[in-house]
Amino acid sequence: MVKKWLIVVLTVCMMLSSMVYVYAAESEMDSLARQRVCDLGIMEGDEDGNMHFDDFITRAEFVTIALRLKLYGNVELYQEETRFLDVPSSHWASGLISMAEGMGIITGDVEGTFRPDAFVTYDEAVKILVCVAGYDVAANELGGYPNGYYAEANRLGIVKDVERIEGNVTRGLVCNMIYNTLDIIPLEKSVGRDEYIKNTENKTLYELYSEAQELQEIKGVLLETEWVSAIADEISVAENQVFIGDTVYYCNKDYSDLLGYVVQGWIRYNDETGRNEIAEIHIAENNNIWWEAEADMVTLKADYIGVYQDPAYNTLKKYYFDDGFTYVYNGRLAEKPKQIYNGCYRGIDNNKNGKIDVLIVEETESFIVSRVSEDAEMLYLEGKQTYKGKNGIRVNRDDPEYICNIVDLEGNPMEYTKMKPGCAITVMASENDQYTKIIVSEKTVTGEIESVYEEEVAIDGVKYSLLKMADGTFSIYQYIDSGSALLGTSGTFAIDTNDKLVGLCSLTEQSGEIYGYVVQAAVEGSFSNTLKIRLLQGMEPEKEVKMESGNEKIYYNFQNDLLKEYVCTDQVKMNGAHFDQQNIHEIAGKVVKLKLNSNNQVKEIETYAVPSVMDKCDFNGKILSFGGEGLQRGYATDQNTMFICLPKFCDEEDDYYVRVQLADESTANEVYGVNMYHDMYSSSLPVDEIQRRQEAEPVEVLLISAYMDASQSTIVPDTADICIVGGISSSLGTARGDEGCLVYTLELLNEKEKVSVTTKSAGDVYEKVKNKLRQGDLIRYTTDVYGRIEQLDILASVQGLSSYGEKEKGYYGIIRDLQQNFYDFQVNQMIDEITVYFDEYQQQQIARVMKEDGQPVYMYDRQRGTISSASTDDIVTMNQTSQEEATKIFVLVEDNDAQAVVLIED
Repeated sequence: MVKKWLIVVLTVCMMLSSMVYVYAAESEMDSLARQRVCDLGIMEGDEDGNMHFDDFITRAEFVTIALRLKLYGNVELYQEETRFLDVPSSHWASGLISMAEGMGIITGDVEGTFRPDAFVTYDEAVKILVCVAGYDVAANELGGYPNGYYAEANRLGIVKDVERIEGNVTRGLVCNMIYNTLDIIPLEKSVGRDEYIKNTENKTLYELYSEAQELQEIKGVLLETEWVSAIADEISVAENQVFIGDTVYYCNKDYSDLLGYVVQGWIRYNDETGRNEIAEIHIAENNNIWWEAEADMVTLKADYIGVYQDPAYNTLKKYYFDDGFTYVYNGRLAEKPKQIYNGCYRGIDNNKNGKIDVLIVEETESFIVSRVSEDAEMLYLEGKQTYKGKNGIRVNRDDPEYICNIVDLEGNPMEYTKMKPGCAITVMASENDQYTKIIVSEKTVTGEIESVYEEEVAIDGVKYSLLKMADGTFSIYQYIDSGSALLGTSGTFAIDTNDKLVGLCSLTEQSGEIYGYVVQAAVEGSFSNTLKIRLLQGMEPEKEVKMESGNEKIYYNFQNDLLKEYVCTDQVKMNGAHFDQQNIHEIAGKVVKLKLNSNNQVKEIETYAVPSVMDKCDFNGKILSFGGEGLQRGYATDQNTMFICLPKFCDEEDDYYVRVQLADESTANEVYGVNMYHDMYSSSLPVDEIQRRQEAEPVEVLLISAYMDASQSTIVPDTADICIVGGISSSLGTARGDEGCLVYTLELLNEKEKVSVTTKSAGDVYEKVKNKLRQGDLIRYTTDVYGRIEQLDILASVQGLSSYGEKEKGYYGIIRDLQQNFYDFQVNQMIDEITVYFDEYQQQQIARVMKEDGQPVYMYDRQRGTISSASTDDIVTMNQTSQEEATKIFVLVEDNDAQAVVLIED
């Protein structure tokens, strides 16, 4: 396919269609102009790179830009006297203003002033650019300033698609005028003669400017960037590279949006780096035919793609595929086109035969972010929406080929940690799942849905299209009760990058259903009785990190701190029936579900009996929780956890684990169904377990006390303790999912503390322990909530060390000298310093052992096969005894610092 692209003659024209989105002249011009003019350095931004295209531009600034264009970029600021009364030599642009006047580009006012800080008007900008191009004589013959210059500018194309306005001109419009001016063949005054002629090569300003800047022109089909590819399902270019035609170039921006197009532009050879770097590229004018259509306007057939030209689907335009055409799905080369339901299709014709050479398909899903976890490197999702069966999206995987590209609405790179809860994300993933692009939108609208149409709703008089999911339903129902009508729903709604309304987000309280514990309920008022309920609502649990047996544990304290008052409607119902308002006090002390109307008033109340076991956990008004101070139990409604008020199942393979002790004192393995959520079951579960869950009795509210572990890091953190393996044994597992299956138990020494941990009955850790782990190995690890090893890093092995020298992760040698108990000012604490000889005693390594909270020191007796804790007091140096009697040592080194020390006895 690459060869085909290289040999075809690429000439095309623009096609127009009523309903298919075609790049309109003005919007496309804005994009091309800003890219070309800025990349060439004709216009520059502020110190942060912002161009401020919507701002007005001063006369001094415009003169600087005009001279940059006239002199092909070879302009430097300097200061000198001018004839203008208001431009002293101290003005930053005085030298350029003087130069521009000498070249006839500007003349100033009759009063002898120039007004350097006044804004440039449209007509003034036109005049200056006509003079830069050398056509001021012709403009004067047509009547002079302003109409003669405008007429000549119109003839030259300077004001093409730039409407004439009265008053000041913006930087964006100036940019468009300069873009047009670049295509003009300029006139230059003949030497010794009073006439103006074109250059002999008939080169445009664009070409002359590029040559002066030592730029080399390039042209070809853009095949690959560091993010996307039209030639493979994996990326071959490196970071900051782009593949055009048959050549790889370096670049400093993302050109992924140009994939599949014929592009043209300029490269510059960088003497310092010794490589060709792109100065500017853009879609080649007159060399591409393309169209773009949303998914619901497209029907896909075997040999063509049909695009409907009107919303009634009456008129269908067929675009046939060329032989060997290329299909790109969500940034990667794919085998054959498929029908999508969200997103868009883009067809590109590269050889003027009316057939599609490149079909680019972008299928999208949009979600609302509930929270961001740096520990798990996950984006958790609001509502009942799931991504590939999970309630979160992992932005980083333990896979060197995986790429996750996160950008904001302007296409700028964005750290996932900067995402705010309640923002909308639009996700695209390649077929091979090696590339994911996430576009972040913080656009929201707050109000009430006052009108509902077929696929739109109106909020405060503005219509918003509803986002559709793959099954044809609207995603908004994933964020509200599916039985509720949209009309009257109020709150803050998230809007995605395609301006589709995704659903209600958590930026403000949403109407619908709320769970809580009723602290007080009463009738208030003298003339009209008002029912009020004071409800305790659980907030997100407070996170606490503790170290236990050398392992990091994360706890969540369920202490509640939100007490809110709700007003009931006049016709409120309780448990499905009307009730006497005077009995409202009966719901005090009960767990309730409140159904709210659009004004956040209570219209229905459902009560739930508190299990008798909770009688011994009195409600503590001081901490707003069941139980005494400091107890980790109580009532909460955190939507981020599993078994609180609206529990949903989450298998162990998922990203958020919970060990639960229910209030009725049943075990964590008790199965409960859930009314409001679709159950998801892992395919790895036994059939009888799936059936047990399917047949479980449904509940809506569980009162619990819970211990939770949400560490879930994809790698073992560097802060984890370094342990040494003392022994490995096998046994039958007892934890959930491992019952009766073979697991491995590791006996470890963590500093002076003996630790025993087990593996699961299968998985990477199981295989690593089975095939690689040996006694004497130094490891780091993390565990899940059942105490099983979840992640394991084997740092080094001291078993079998025979030859002295530098090892992969440390040094093995003989201790020559030991200096104990002296203060090291570099680390600001007391240390012991060990001098290790290795490499047949030709080299040495200094290892520092901190006296306070320092590196672990272990003793490994290879003859007896024992592991024990040690200290530097156990060391015998070569200065104290013979070489054969001196202590052998292995020092684990990371970033040139000693991390652990093993003394070895043979």
